[in-house]
Amino acid sequence: MKKQLLLLFTALLIFTNTNAQTTPPNGGFETWQNRTLLFNPLIPIEVPTSWSTFDSLANTLNFLFGQSTAIQKTVTKNTTIKNTGTASAMLTTKTFPGINVAIPGILTNAVVTLDASMDISFSGGTAITQRVSKAAAFIRYAPATADSGSFLVEVINRTFGKDSVIGSGGLQFGAKSVFTKIEVPIDYIATTLPANLLRYFFTNSNDTVQNSSTLYVDDVSYTTTTGVTEALMNDIEITAFPNPAIDVLSIKASSDDELVFELYAIDGKVLQHKTFSKTTEIRIADLASGLYLYTVKNKDQAIIKKASITITH
Repeated sequence: MKKQLLLLFTALLIFTNTNAQTTPPNGGFETWQNRTLLFNPLIPIEVPTSWSTFDSLANTLNFLFGQSTAIQKTVTKNTTIKNTGTASAMLTTKTFPGINVAIPGILTNAVVTLDASMDISFSGGTAITQRVSKAAAFIRYAPATADSGSFLVEVINRTFGKDSVIGSGGLQFGAKSVFTKIEVPIDYIATTLPANLLRYFFTNSNDTVQNSSTLYVDDVSYTTTTGVTEALMNDIEITAFPNPAIDVLSIKASSDDELVFELYAIDGKVLQHKTFSKTTEIRIADLASGLYLYTVKNKDQAIIKKASITITH
């Protein structure tokens, strides 16, 4: 059984590396949640909300084969090294003594499952209604000698009741001493099927699988084929009030980051453009009564909020 397990993780690493060569709310990793392990409920695994790691699976199998209640965490929250906001996801390789193998940190917005045949499968992801032209993330990477990290993306169609990959992209990268935006173009193999789900996969080690390779991931986003960039499942709360508004519209954000507010007419014409941090007020007394649209973007021009507002006089 242990041999099957080693083959399982070896196959996973090969899968990650091969796809990088040939071809997911909470994109800023601000919120995290605990997942309790049955064999050691006193030390839960903390994961980013709406994301998955291999830590729960690997630790459970490590206990079954090694009977050790010690917990290894390959993906953890880092509040010191981040691009924006309060945290990033830090991926490191950890050695699991019970199964006698080193496992890199693997982070995905898909749901990871393992069946009775020891086959790994993925489901879910970020729901999308338009095709994606590219995906992006800010990463900082300190690799071991000759190691590399990777960023993979899949676009999924669900028309026939099952997941079909209609588009994908990926790249491997070396050392990045500061947070750097990396973009993955998406290539499509099906020209007519609609895009329903978007999946992200990050790993900190593809080559040497050493414990010293560390990857930080933050501010994940994607750009649709219409040219609109959206933050992936954004976790910055934006409120615009009152609604309906009369003379002044107040904007409040749950972040200290610099943001951009834009107010649009129904025909798409930009009526107001203002850079702000935390709170701002928009004068609307000169605008006619009616329905208007607005967006709030982050410093990378990714939309983190879009909604409508009614003006009445």
